[in-house]
Amino acid sequence: MASSVPGPDSLGHMTGFLLKDFFRVLESGQHGPDKLGLEYFLVKSGAARDLEYAVSLQPVDEASLPTFKWYLDFTNGRDENWLRQLNPGNFIRIWRGVADSPTRLQALRSAVLIEHLQHVQAQYSVVVRNLIEAILFDDDSGSLTQDGNVVAHALMGLYVSASYRGTELGNYALSLVPRAFGVGGTLPANRRAKILELFPDLNSTQIQGVGRVFGL
Repeated sequence: MASSVPGPDSLGHMTGFLLKDFFRVLESGQHGPDKLGLEYFLVKSGAARDLEYAVSLQPVDEASLPTFKWYLDFTNGRDENWLRQLNPGNFIRIWRGVADSPTRLQALRSAVLIEHLQHVQAQYSVVVRNLIEAILFDDDSGSLTQDGNVVAHALMGLYVSASYRGTELGNYALSLVPRAFGVGGTLPANRRAKILELFPDLNSTQIQGVGRVFGL
């Protein structure tokens, strides 16, 4: 996926130089520069977009996995003002390009969070646009694919998690499920059943919410 992240200014060039070296060290497994010091600099200088641009230049392969893991952990700790500046497509790029399931799960959840903070309506979701291009359900076997399991756990997990239960973010994530897994605007009963099998412990309030969104 081509990046639409704007290029850096003069401060950004310096930040990019530091990050390039930092990523190289992360990926080599060597002892490198002070991670906490670099993270402090990024936060204090407001370098959200410079960081995003640097990450967008990283090849999406297994060699870049340490960089992506650090990036996801770092951005996960940022406040809403920082996160609103980010492009959810950069996180989708990671989701599509790496094989590590925990990293893919975290990247997809981050993309959903950023869209929610940017008040993106579900019909304009870059997350959904990419998910409907993925094969999430195997019609021959009647089962979710590996991608489908990751997506279901990312979206439904945000809804049922104690951290997000009853929140607007959880409800936004739930609203994406029929769009991602649906066919012709509806969520077939067999797909709905397979998704709900992953979450057998929904409470009564959650069941009502799922029923409204899934058309039960």
